[in-house]
Amino acid sequence: MEIKCEEYNPEWLTEIAKKQIPEEIEIINSIRNCTQIYWESKAYGYFIEPKNANQPNSEWQFEQNITLYDKKR
Repeated sequence: MEIKCEEYNPEWLTEIAKKQIPEEIEIINSIRNCTQIYWESKAYGYFIEPKNANQPNSEWQFEQNITLYDKKR
């Protein structure tokens, strides 16, 4: 199955991150660079290749999840 990404404007998410996790400068800057997204559903999108993400030998590894909240989205 081919993953189809769409253009994405991360500005709204960047602004939420600045308010909710202002100390996480590296994360905020990384969010700002996310200009492509793969939507799994209306509520969940990926900024990385989702195949095998965070699995052994995968290109994408992460240490934690950070949840940001927005009443509109």
